[in-house]
Amino acid sequence: MKKIVSWIVLTLMVMSLVACSSNSSSGKDKKTLEVALWDENASDAVDASIEAFKKEHPDVEVNVTYTPFAEYWTKLKTSLGGGSGPDVFWMNGPNFYQYSTQGLIKNLEPFISEDASFNKDTYFPAVVDLYSLEGELYAAPYFVDAVGLFYNKEIFDEAGVEYPDESWTWEDIKTAGEKLTNPDKGIYGYAAHTVSSQPGYYNLMHQAGGFVISDDKTTSGFNTPEAKEAFTFLKELQDKVYLHPHNLKLKQKLNNYLSQINLQ
Repeated sequence: MKKIVSWIVLTLMVMSLVACSSNSSSGKDKKTLEVALWDENASDAVDASIEAFKKEHPDVEVNVTYTPFAEYWTKLKTSLGGGSGPDVFWMNGPNFYQYSTQGLIKNLEPFISEDASFNKDTYFPAVVDLYSLEGELYAAPYFVDAVGLFYNKEIFDEAGVEYPDESWTWEDIKTAGEKLTNPDKGIYGYAAHTVSSQPGYYNLMHQAGGFVISDDKTTSGFNTPEAKEAFTFLKELQDKVYLHPHNLKLKQKLNNYLSQINLQ
């Protein structure tokens, strides 16, 4: 049975470069950098980054536009395709290959070769590979998210269940989930982004030894034994009510996935 806590997925948020526009100000050419992002919660870090940047480049204005994630990708691709998109923008793993192969992102290697202060070796190799095309980096690392297993000590203590450790497997999750679940108190033994890809079932597919898409980008991993094992694990949690039934639409979506890979 697969370990639930031994796999930590790193999701790299990167800044991708397109170009830099300029306009006339007080008779001089003044450069303006248009930046497109999707999460305004990161504004403090972004603002600090901009302040540091402007100390090095006082002649450059930086305009930041935040767009909700649900609309971000449509707006970004439309604007880039029309030649009016941002100069710098956030990119993620699921969309990188499409944007890089369509020439919507600049190859950063020429810039890297001119700047000895930027060293790819200081970043996680997995995320450098994720944002590289044919061995060349197209997106600069900005910050990293980590996906892991979290638990409520108070609930564990009340149920007399030992805390998780690195030896836990999916079977341990199910065993503990049964002991922790108390619907009368609104307590369920396991909560997760079950039908969300990046923070959810992608991680379980990898834990099972599978893949989402093959290294050569030609084969989907969704119809593999490992993927079926991951989705079966989610279905077992759902059927035994260890999984919080907070959203029937999410449960229906999971059932649709399971049906597609012949698990129902």
